Amino acid sequence: MLNTTLRNGLMLLVWLCLIFSVRAEEVPFLAPQQRPQPEANQPWPADRFLVLAYHDVEDDAADQRYLSVRTSALNEQIAWLLHHGYHAVSVQDILDAHHGIKPLPAKAFLLSFD
Repeated sequence: MLNTTLRNGLMLLVWLCLIFSVRAEEVPFLAPQQRPQPEANQPWPADRFLVLAYHDVEDDAADQRYLSVRTSALNEQIAWLLHHGYHAVSVQDILDAHHGIKPLPAKAFLLSFD
């Protein structure tokens, strides 16, 4: 009885593998130059900016679920942005860019605290 069940199960498994291998589609090869580039490698769009929103800065009990961050982590994040060519802008800078007064710098970012 057990041998029959195992044999039937094995036959079913082989049968399913054969069916699915026949239906498998070949994935075409794309040379690296033809593959889509990650968003980080794309040129920064003109007059666009990144907003980093923080709800709280706490050194005792920073809770990442509520976008709370420690002062040291905030300093590290801002240092990383500046090191990688990002430029801090104000709300007035964004309004000026919107009204065509002055364009935003490349890789502009706005810090928001509430």
